[in-house]
Amino acid sequence: MQQVFKKFSILLPVSIFIGFMIMTAGIAIYPPFAQITAPFLCSTGKYAVSSAVQNVSAIESVQTVNIQCSDAPTNSQDDPSSLTIGLYCFFIYTVISLIILMACSYLWPFIFKNKKTP
Repeated sequence: MQQVFKKFSILLPVSIFIGFMIMTAGIAIYPPFAQITAPFLCSTGKYAVSSAVQNVSAIESVQTVNIQCSDAPTNSQDDPSSLTIGLYCFFIYTVISLIILMACSYLWPFIFKNKKTP
């Protein structure tokens, strides 16, 4: 039990960092990373992602990305806040990365137990 707590106490901060980086940089670079939160925030379970590029000057442009829940039967759109989407993404990706890291930490000795270093 002490070894489980030791692994958990090491891997939890790493998982929190991974969840935070996906929440901030991951969604900014690739907005479909936010699709994992759609079943929790939208009645249909799907987002409509739209983006617009504005040229502020000859050397500067601004891109805005808008994420909305699209409700197909009523054709209405609900706009969840960026904070809500970010927090859901943070929690979901933190849990996913923690599960993957814990599984890898337990499987690592079984995979490499008979390997000899040259």
